[in-house]
Amino acid sequence: MQLQASFSFFLILTFCQELCSEPRRVSRKPLPPLCSLPVDKGQCQTMVLRWYYNTKSGRCERFGYGGCGGNENNFLNRNICRLTCRRS
Repeated sequence: MQLQASFSFFLILTFCQELCSEPRRVSRKPLPPLCSLPVDKGQCQTMVLRWYYNTKSGRCERFGYGGCGGNENNFLNRNICRLTCRRS
């Protein structure tokens, strides 16, 4: 019985060492192209609170949108930004 327990422990230990010693690759979907665009306040002077995805911080952040022009990295709220630009 003791020999069987020792052998089981050995197998578990070997399995754990194999599993932990190999680097794990996490597959992540690529970022949609619009999320990589720089923040663009647009040409107009109205200041509207909007959200954009900041590739440096990896987060959705607020900015003041001028009301016209700009680019597609411009979301009405943080939740829409997060859902559009999440990678997992």
